[in-house]
Amino acid sequence: MAWSKVKTKFRKPIGWWYHKIMCELKYHLQGSGKEYYYHLNKMCDKYKINLYGERM
Repeated sequence: MAWSKVKTKFRKPIGWWYHKIMCELKYHLQGSGKEYYYHLNKMCDKYKINLYGERM
């Protein structure tokens, strides 16, 4: 039996939430396009938190 990693909860910055919402909207409205990847890259590069809210 394998143990899962314990993930500590942390507060995500407002900017990360903005880019996450924009990323989700762009994906559902336009599919994965230029604006989707723009917000995804901003979210991962600037805040070092991925789309699922996990630290990288």
